[in-house]
Amino acid sequence: MTSGRPPGTEQIQWQRASTAGEDTASVEVAMLGDGLVAMRDSRSPQTLSLVFNRAEWTAFLAGVREGEFADLETTVRES
Repeated sequence: MTSGRPPGTEQIQWQRASTAGEDTASVEVAMLGDGLVAMRDSRSPQTLSLVFNRAEWTAFLAGVREGEFADLETTVRES
């Protein structure tokens, strides 16, 4: 995983969850070339993005599906 503003990200199609409203803080993802996936903060799209290769993205999605980050949700809601 790297961070930064991937070249050409001004012209890619960013997507967010269909359950996220326009005024809701969320992350946006975009498919880049060569199997890379970029992720950014929807409230600060001009800031740096995280870029995952295919294996990293697959592992991240598996962790989400398996509840690996569930404890973070509670921590964020409490703060």
